[in-house]
Amino acid sequence: MKKKWRFISYFILFIFYLIVSNFASYRNPYIDNIIISAGIYFSIIDIIFAFYFLHFKSSFNIFIGILLAYLSLFLAFKFSDLRLFENYDAYNIKTVIFCNAINSIILWELLYQIKNKNIR
Repeated sequence: MKKKWRFISYFILFIFYLIVSNFASYRNPYIDNIIISAGIYFSIIDIIFAFYFLHFKSSFNIFIGILLAYLSLFLAFKFSDLRLFENYDAYNIKTVIFCNAINSIILWELLYQIKNKNIR
């Protein structure tokens, strides 16, 4: 995949993460914990992108999508615990949302580079 298309795909992924994070913040009557509901929404997006980017077996794409979603969510919450932007974001909500999107894009690029190194 060319760099231009990969950049556009990552930008679309970033926009999807920002939109879905808004949906994940609403109360879901079936899922009480907001971290689990956000993880489910982000997992769905990552599974779709895994099928688009990786083209591995279906079960491996689903596993990678779920793993990347929860790993990026975990890293985002750990980054928000540092309280670096406390003056701008008192409750660290925006920090978690942007850090989650950026972590996901970094992990996707890392996974894409690993895939390309193994194929060649």
